[in-house]
Order: sequence, then C-alpha cells, then structure tokens
Amino acid sequence: MRGIILHHTVTANHATVADIDNMHKERGFLGVGYHYLVRYDPDLETWHYQAGRDVHELGAHCHGKNDWIGVAVAGNYHLHELPQGARYVLVELLAELCAMHDIEPQYIHEHRLYANTLCPGRYIVSELPSIRAELNAILP
Repeated sequence: MRGIILHHTVTANHATVADIDNMHKERGFLGVGYHYLVRYDPDLETWHYQAGRDVHELGAHCHGKNDWIGVAVAGNYHLHELPQGARYVLVELLAELCAMHDIEPQYIHEHRLYANTLCPGRYIVSELPSIRAELNAILP
C-alpha cells in the first residue's frame, strides 16, 4: 500500500459496513469500497472501527488511488464537526495502518485531492494537519 485516502460517508454516523456495502452495490459496485469504517455504535455508546473490504484487495473508493487504503468515517463532516471519540479512533486506526504497512503520515490524503468532491468534509480536512503531527509523534 502506498498511502491512505480519507473519506466520509454522508450517512448517519452509526452506519455499518453492511449499510455501506448495500449502498455501494446499489451504485453498481461489487460491494463496500472502503477498507475500514470508523463508526458510532449507539448500543455501546462508543466509536470504533470495522473492517470493510479486505486490505489486500484493490479498493473502490478513489479513482486512480484504489491501490491505497480507503478509510471512511461514518457521518457528514462537511456539515458537522468531527466528534472527539471519532477522532480518537481514527488516529488509533491510522497509527495501526501506518505501522503495519510502512506508510508515513504525509501519505494520508483526503479524497477531494483526487476527485471533484468535498469528501471527507471540511471538518476532517481541518483536523488532518494535527492528526499527521500526532501520528509523527507516536510512530517509530
């Protein structure tokens, strides 16, 4: 993997991988295009992440960058601020992925760099420099 592409789903923040899988199939994809989904679990009242498409399979999330890992955060982060719980889990997941796949934080990009889209929303984009700095501080 060369890097990580960040997305938001523009769904409810408690959308599941199964929900996204169904949504992507309705759009003509073979299934969920993201490798990971950060989501809120209303039953547990906590944020966590779920695996989507196998990380060793080509994604279906960003034309020209589907060989990069696709990470989505459930919700609309162009309209709503990124909750602290979601940010914490996102940083935890990104740290794991960077360490496992030897990815430097500078290669974590927002979807909008490669497509005419607002994805992953202005609130995730505004957090990205501090997320990268945090990752640089904790990664070896």
